[in-house]
Amino acid sequence: MVDDEKVALTLFARLLALNGIEAKTAADGASAVDLGKTEKFDIIFLDISLPGISGFELIKSLKVTNPKSRYVMMTGYSADEFETELKDSGVADFLEKPFQISSVLACIDKVCAENK
Repeated sequence: MVDDEKVALTLFARLLALNGIEAKTAADGASAVDLGKTEKFDIIFLDISLPGISGFELIKSLKVTNPKSRYVMMTGYSADEFETELKDSGVADFLEKPFQISSVLACIDKVCAENK
């Protein structure tokens, strides 16, 4: 997960771990790009608004090192505001904040099912 909110990162990783899913986190775009150079991910969750870079710009960078990853965007705003960008960037799914862990798990199931 890439998000500039430390509490969101910690909570996200802990909730996934409780459900048997390993998660790595990054607090900014640069850290995410560095992590993407050494790790391969099935799904990458990204906040749309990050310091210094948008989630959409970050996807372009991450696709270089993680071309098979599926991307899920997250934001506190409505998906309607980003409809064109979501479609153009090839995002697999979208989550509005705040979200429930059940929504995240359902999203993971959906994205993994589509990838088979």
